[in-house]
Amino acid sequence: MNNWLYFEYFIDNESKTYTYIISDTASKETCIIDPVLENVDKYVNQIKHIWWNLKYILDTHVHADHITGSSALKKRLWWIIGLWEKNQVLWADIFLKDNEKLRLWETDILTLSTPGHTKGCVSYIIDDMIFTWDLLFINGTGRTDFQWGSNEEMYSNITQRIFQFPGDYKIFPWHDYNGNLSSTVQKEKCNNQRIWNNKSIEEFSQIMDSLNLPYPKKIDIALPRNLKCGRE
Repeated sequence: MNNWLYFEYFIDNESKTYTYIISDTASKETCIIDPVLENVDKYVNQIKHIWWNLKYILDTHVHADHITGSSALKKRLWWIIGLWEKNQVLWADIFLKDNEKLRLWETDILTLSTPGHTKGCVSYIIDDMIFTWDLLFINGTGRTDFQWGSNEEMYSNITQRIFQFPGDYKIFPWHDYNGNLSSTVQKEKCNNQRIWNNKSIEEFSQIMDSLNLPYPKKIDIALPRNLKCGRE
């Protein structure tokens, strides 16, 4: 990571969601990715404490396990909510396209369409950091069994998009249930048990279809509100 970028993360204890804050240290221009409603006070206090200039509030997809803090954060600090154009969400300020770039002072935020977990998901690439949300975890992947998830799309986007970046690029997922924060492209190519060693799409699908995971506890509350950027 370039030394003019500041990086910080928060963990939501209930959903184990990571929220990331990236700031340009010279200009203080800042983006926050996937804020959680219950933690908005923490974000606001930190942003005001360091005198950051919050420029973008970015969500990666319509979450099912927590309510996004995007609208609450916008109300407090009044900045732009950005979402992927295929999320079918109301009240976002900008709807991003594949390979579209946002400017954080002298650094690009690249939007990369990477559906699989849901149909409207993106990853964000900032410098040598890839924020892979619920697509690629550390030694795992997100689920594909609801919200128009797809084993084929997930497999293709991991192997043909994420794994095409240099091996030393850092992977930052949106969940990790073992206390890990980051990995690298090379480590996941070699060690990720769901997709390593050039597993075929058939092998990957067999693993995913046998997970039998329970639905998120907050799905009935979270989905309707997240379709409105967290508004009631």
